[in-house]
Amino acid sequence: MKMYSLKCMDLGIDCQYVAEGKSEEEVMEMAKEHAMRAHPEEMKEKMDQYTEEELDDTMKEKIKEEEA
Repeated sequence: MKMYSLKCMDLGIDCQYVAEGKSEEEVMEMAKEHAMRAHPEEMKEKMDQYTEEELDDTMKEKIKEEEA
């Protein structure tokens, strides 16, 4: 079974959080919720610079796929 993960550090944020899930979509949703709660200033800055689609594409590129 495949598992997916995304670290805040992979996105350039100094944080130890890791979103893990069974699909890329699940991981992205968890990462977005965490970022909005824990890093609101960084998220506002990124949302001012990039479209939501561009942010999603960046996140997808950073997601790691592993066998569980």
